[in-house]
Amino acid sequence: MRLQAVKKILSSLGLFLVLTLSVLYGAKYILDNVYEPAEKDSLTLMRENDAVREESRKLDPEEGRIVLTDEVLASEYRFTYESNRAGRNSTKTAVYLGAGFFLVVFVFSFVSVYLASHYSLRKSCSLLIPIILIVGGLWFLERKEVFKDPPKPEEVSYRVESVEITRKRWENVDYRDDDGHVTSTSQQYYVYYKDANGVEHEYSVSESRYGEISEHGLFYLASAVADDEVIPFMLYEVDKYKLGK
Repeated sequence: MRLQAVKKILSSLGLFLVLTLSVLYGAKYILDNVYEPAEKDSLTLMRENDAVREESRKLDPEEGRIVLTDEVLASEYRFTYESNRAGRNSTKTAVYLGAGFFLVVFVFSFVSVYLASHYSLRKSCSLLIPIILIVGGLWFLERKEVFKDPPKPEEVSYRVESVEITRKRWENVDYRDDDGHVTSTSQQYYVYYKDANGVEHEYSVSESRYGEISEHGLFYLASAVADDEVIPFMLYEVDKYKLGK
């Protein structure tokens, strides 16, 4: 009996050690292969963007408006691209780390129950369900390209068009726990514009940008274009900016 108890303790310690090492290895693998650190921090990109804007302002000495040159648009898009990618990257990494941890836990739970029940699949098969759900969930996220980044700055060209702002709105978004209780609330801000064909589009903006944009009026809309993708990334006031030649 004592020998049998020692074997169970050693088996449990062995499984715990393997589980711990697997989690650490999995976390390292995800951080090395899923997480992509930004090339430059947001503060550096903001300073570079400001410098490019000031250089562009010199092209219009009479009115002092910022000329929307390709350099300005490229700088703006890179800043927007890196800022948005950082948020998606953090979310993607957290999802994969959480899924990987629970996947390892359920796999080793399945193995331990399977061995403890003397290879009885009937007693351990219920642990296969969460494993299948986790793998299926990750496959679905990849299939639907939920975490897909927009085209890289070096892969796009830029287009600027005049649009008419027709309205704007904001809404509260509640985040709930598993029991349905509200854990936090955030605000989402939107402006709406009509393109050259009169079709209205929704455009998400930050709170500060929402306050700067008037309810109605003409703006320049800058978009990044890559193949069949058109990604609007900035609205410019026509009295502060002018089109480049």
